[in-house]
Amino acid sequence: MGKNIMNVLSLFNGFSGAHMALEKAGIEINKYYSSEIDKYANKVTDYLFPDIVQLGDITNFCFWESLYNFDFSSIDLIVAGFPCQAWSVAGNQAGLSDARGKLALSLLDVYNEVKKQNPDVLYLFENVCMMKKEHSDFLDGLFGKHMKINSALVSAQNRNRKYWFNWEVEQPEDKNIFIKDIIEDDLNISKIGIEQKARGFNKGGTYIKKSPSLTASTWQENNKLCFEVGKADDIKGHDFLKRIYGASGKSPTLTAICGGNQERKIAIDSSHYRKLTTRECFRLQTVPEKHINKILNAGVSNSQLYKMCGNGFTINVIEHILRCVK
Repeated sequence: MGKNIMNVLSLFNGFSGAHMALEKAGIEINKYYSSEIDKYANKVTDYLFPDIVQLGDITNFCFWESLYNFDFSSIDLIVAGFPCQAWSVAGNQAGLSDARGKLALSLLDVYNEVKKQNPDVLYLFENVCMMKKEHSDFLDGLFGKHMKINSALVSAQNRNRKYWFNWEVEQPEDKNIFIKDIIEDDLNISKIGIEQKARGFNKGGTYIKKSPSLTASTWQENNKLCFEVGKADDIKGHDFLKRIYGASGKSPTLTAICGGNQERKIAIDSSHYRKLTTRECFRLQTVPEKHINKILNAGVSNSQLYKMCGNGFTINVIEHILRCVK
């Protein structure tokens, strides 16, 4: 392209992470279209970027021209983090047998329609690293050869993902960012007077509790990728709900959680822990602070914000890939 100005189609748009990444990469957006069905994500998008044209459900793409005067031939870049639940080991791994898995075919239909009218269209697609080889091979057959990039290189989160794109990209350099680098300053409190301070944090969606399994010998910090330092013994349920991590390592992968004690937990001293706040989770996804401030004031519940964040992009990874566009 002669100029770094783009008409962008973002499919499964979420909270418009692709828009943020384009901004950070210095790529000027002429027109940005989004397709997303989550009403809370769309509410955040409206609040952040009111000029975005929202097209609705991807399965209705054949009506976009008549309903929104959408011009497939005008699109320079398609970005999509398509639903992972049908492909992920944390999901049912049903692939195309799951209705969400079939959305990969809808993505392909939209891409083919744009490519038919603009053969030079660029694309950037993202999904999880699949356990089943047949799933990985199938998606590579649809979209071409993938590259694995771990968000841990450019963030405080261990998040290994596959990316499909049609330009040359090298692995990003390691920025050596850890949980301790994204913690809200006023929540870095010592255990002195912690029981009195705990009540003041409940409104912000955090909690501070004791854990018998956090001892001086187990919680000591080191620089492993992400490391477990104890268990939240007061929580019932699956083992992964109870895991407490050290702040000098990486956070485990954020998921589309929605309450139920599933938020990631960190040790704050040798006997206390708390869950990560919504602000800290968006920082794990490297969302710019100016956008986090607006997201947290968009009138969306914490549960939906945690879910939205887990479903989203790591902005710094998408920025890195986009910076390689020639």
